[in-house]
Amino acid sequence: MRTIITSTIITVGLLGQAYALDVNGTVQDLTRKAPSVNASTSLSAAIAPSTTMALTPVNVNGATYVTGGVGEAERNQLEATKGDYNLHIMSAGKDGAFVADGQIAISDKKGNEVINTKSGPLFYAQLPDGSYTVNASYEGQTKTQRITVGKGKPANLHLSWK
Repeated sequence: MRTIITSTIITVGLLGQAYALDVNGTVQDLTRKAPSVNASTSLSAAIAPSTTMALTPVNVNGATYVTGGVGEAERNQLEATKGDYNLHIMSAGKDGAFVADGQIAISDKKGNEVINTKSGPLFYAQLPDGSYTVNASYEGQTKTQRITVGKGKPANLHLSWK
């Protein structure tokens, strides 16, 4: 089976991991998929510093979100937009290292799903004022948190995974 990734962002981590954010907002670990990359593909050219692309916000069900933060440049880019969003979620392991490939699902107070997506270590959303339930999962672990956003007051969640 061959994996083909159409990506808008490719980031190389500090330890040589390569990640791409595909057109569906899913973080793909290219490190694990490296054997399926076509030999004629120049990954080093694709990840050259001069090709840094903007993270694209996703609009769904009256909300807007952006996720990523795998590499330093991407993390800095996200941090620069943090003020545009009223929900800020950071995912890290117990050792403090950022973790990617989590899942974030956000439901309104009536239980209607607003957002359900893979997430990078940083996840920012602009939600309509109100109360929400955030369900996050990573490698078989699940965390649930109720939040309220509105009147210029953002909600900040730090998810610490084992």
